[in-house]
Amino acid sequence: MVICEIYRNFVAKNALMHPLFNSRFLLHSLHISLMVVFFKKGANLIYAVETSHKFSDEEKEKLQWLFDGATPLTSTSVKGRFVGPRKEMITPWSTNAVEITQNMGLEGITRIEEFHRVTTDEPTFDKMLSRLYDGLNSKVFTTSATAAPI
Repeated sequence: MVICEIYRNFVAKNALMHPLFNSRFLLHSLHISLMVVFFKKGANLIYAVETSHKFSDEEKEKLQWLFDGATPLTSTSVKGRFVGPRKEMITPWSTNAVEITQNMGLEGITRIEEFHRVTTDEPTFDKMLSRLYDGLNSKVFTTSATAAPI
């Protein structure tokens, strides 16, 4: 039992440092809780950053630079209506953004997505790739769907 816990801690620590193993699914299977931190750019753009830890001030500064001056929000939710990627689909933009953060020396970030505030009743967007969110919260990337049996 002790050996299993030591191995789990070793894998968890190294999974966050190695890009090959920096997978949301691996982290979930190891029961490593992920949190979402929001950054706001202007009135209509929100960046949602999924991470395994609370950011230090230095990490926040690096992300602010990456997001062109977007400010981190202290709230775990954002009110309003937003169009953003479906939670089940990690966008290529997110994959590239996460890789950039790794190259910047930031660890533990598993997903970054953009959400755009909408003010119209019927916003236009590609329903295959995006969806309309009534507010954003820490569950914005959580999916509850299970695979269908074969």
